[in-house]
Amino acid sequence: MIAVDRSTGPKEIKLISIADCEPIVGPSTVDRILCKAKRLSDLHIVNVSSTYYGGGVAEILSSMTLLMNAASVKTGWRVIQGRQRPLAERLSLLYSLFSKEDRG
Repeated sequence: MIAVDRSTGPKEIKLISIADCEPIVGPSTVDRILCKAKRLSDLHIVNVSSTYYGGGVAEILSSMTLLMNAASVKTGWRVIQGRQRPLAERLSLLYSLFSKEDRG
């Protein structure tokens, strides 16, 4: 996540880390997040979406990817490109990827 600090200069930009959230969520929450992140540090998590911009998913992933990497969780974001599919077709694909029957 990127924040512009207007109090120290008109164009100063910095990346926000989990520790920067401590005044809002409290130190115990930050410690809990970092503890959970440590358990994921051996993995590489990849988020997949259909766009890099616009819409809620892109807004969430842009911040979440940066925060997770700042917490030492290797995180990426990939975009699937292709023809525009009707909603019913996209939902069918989504449900097939995450159905409980396929997980055993």
